[in-house]
Amino acid sequence: KKVAGILIDLTLESNRIDSLILGVGINFKINIKKLEKTLRKNPNFYGAATLLKKTEEGNPTDLLREFFVELENQFKKLEIGDSKSIIRKWTKISSTIGKRTTVITSDGRISGMAQKLDNDGALILIKNAKPERILVGDIR
Repeated sequence: KKVAGILIDLTLESNRIDSLILGVGINFKINIKKLEKTLRKNPNFYGAATLLKKTEEGNPTDLLREFFVELENQFKKLEIGDSKSIIRKWTKISSTIGKRTTVITSDGRISGMAQKLDNDGALILIKNAKPERILVGDIR
């Protein structure tokens, strides 16, 4: 189930990023039943989760502060060309790598074994003994 999502929109000019918009949504403390009732009819909806239950305490300001500090740390790594450490960490904590996975893309569903993340962060999915490189999609 999805607990967070990131959307990135950018414009390129001569192989250079002209502008970039980063949208982040985190289900911090939400009413899951209400959300699922609202989104159930959406064909791409496969459930939601929340970081905190109604009865748990938590400070969203603390979460945002930690999120922005970590985001800045990752940008610094990218600025110095250290994407490999980010990919290693993602791979280590991934619940997808090594498992049979379905990805919903704009071209349809692709199913196979999630093998690894490549140096650009693309998911490498093995389908019919051939690697498929996936940059964008919803993992099921």
